Amino acid sequence: ANITVTYTNNGGTTVEPTDPQEPGTPIDPTDPEGPKYPEGVSESDLNKTVSRTIAYKGAGNATPQTVTQTAHYMRTAKIDGKTGELLSYGDWVLATSEDGNNTNDGFTAVTSPKVAGFTADKNVPAATLTNDEVSDFKADTANVTVTYTSNGSIEVPDPTDPTKPIDPTNPEGPKFPEITAADLNQTVTRTTAYYVKASNDPNAPAAPQTVTQTTNYKRSGIVDKVTGELLGFTDWAVNGANNLVDIASPELQNYVADPANIAGVTLSNDDINALRAGGQNLDQTVTYTFNGSVTTPENPGGGGENPGNGGNNGNNANNNGNNNNNGAPGADQSGASATVVHTAIKPATKPVVVLAGDATSLKRAGNEHKLPQTNESANAYLGLVGMFIIGLAALAGIEMDRRRRRDGKD
Repeated sequence: ANITVTYTNNGGTTVEPTDPQEPGTPIDPTDPEGPKYPEGVSESDLNKTVSRTIAYKGAGNATPQTVTQTAHYMRTAKIDGKTGELLSYGDWVLATSEDGNNTNDGFTAVTSPKVAGFTADKNVPAATLTNDEVSDFKADTANVTVTYTSNGSIEVPDPTDPTKPIDPTNPEGPKFPEITAADLNQTVTRTTAYYVKASNDPNAPAAPQTVTQTTNYKRSGIVDKVTGELLGFTDWAVNGANNLVDIASPELQNYVADPANIAGVTLSNDDINALRAGGQNLDQTVTYTFNGSVTTPENPGGGGENPGNGGNNGNNANNNGNNNNNGAPGADQSGASATVVHTAIKPATKPVVVLAGDATSLKRAGNEHKLPQTNESANAYLGLVGMFIIGLAALAGIEMDRRRRRDGKD
């Protein structure tokens, strides 16, 4: 007799990669004694991350950094809900994100970075792994190496014409980039200014003349022979002589210069680039400070109550500026200290002349009236009066004699 066997679906259960299960735990949490999850449904069974490295070489210090790409794959597992048997797996599916990072979205295409003066041998294409390739993936098997080769370059010391080819024998080849005289030449100027601080020096000197030093620098352009691209420039070098030499601050008597010396400088390539960018200034300032002394005597006349009689026979009050006062403004002061002498002059009282009386009384009167400034008696003034009277008498006598002669003729 025929026998019919009927199979009833036990009801398969799917385990998601985002919710993996621990083998041996109950499939139905409410039935601890029921079927358990089998091996093959844990996190590592349903999730897999693979990677590849793109390495670059051949461009020296300009060689690009290594790039590492990762790809995260996930799959599902199907188990028998009645027996807990592992029935099958779904295909591996690449998981992507919207985080803007293209290094964790699988093996995407990578264009080799451009390196001035070099050419890369290839770009790296995208790679899509099959289900079996993901399952059997071995570390480092997908790595890629990109090699750079130098194009060769030429130094261009002079301004260029962008319409001319680099290789004169290949008129259709790459043309020179535009390089101007300003790109290749730089003049550096240093100015040293001098300043005399204000002081009580009555003979303060003028500040020394400003010193300006100038040095020219030159460099060449570096041009890619294959592409005509301007790769950069050589370092700046002095064109001629370096004139930014030491400067000894001029000496001023009775003054101290700060600094006493301006040191010479040798500018580096970075220094000149900073100057071109406006980020550096070489100008210097020297400041002079007075270190002499200025004295003002209280009694320059030598003591007593007659300051006008200071050793010049009482004539200091009016000596046309030639009273040996070396500290006064306008005098030629070159000593270690400057002395300013102020001469005090008292108003002179008028002499008293006694005309009445005899000679004795006149002499006595003269002795009683000394001049306060010169210490001379009034006799000098009486003598002048007498000489004046004698002069008048002489003139009168001459006139009388002239009349007698005229009358005699008549």
